[in-house]
Amino acid sequence: AKGCAEGVGVLGMVVSVTVNGWTQLIVSATFLSVVSAMGALLTFSIYAVVCVLAIVWIWFQVPETKDKSLEQLADELSGHHGELPTTILENMTDEDEKDVELE
Repeated sequence: AKGCAEGVGVLGMVVSVTVNGWTQLIVSATFLSVVSAMGALLTFSIYAVVCVLAIVWIWFQVPETKDKSLEQLADELSGHHGELPTTILENMTDEDEKDVELE
């Protein structure tokens, strides 16, 4: 279970760094031309609206993570909600077992 939690943390960091890098690239590549075309006030107003929309989306779509371990978060996000891995494996059909590689 600990390996699973570490994998979730690594995946979260990869997604975070990738999105951050692409966002910085887009803003850096377009900033001067957007300011020249629309002016500084409108450019920063657009950035502010995007930030507010992001905050609203995060508020309603991202689950609460306070006082939860990575294992609990991975379990909740995967939809198993407290089932032990052995219970999940017991409920699998023969077709499912063919697709699963156990370590």
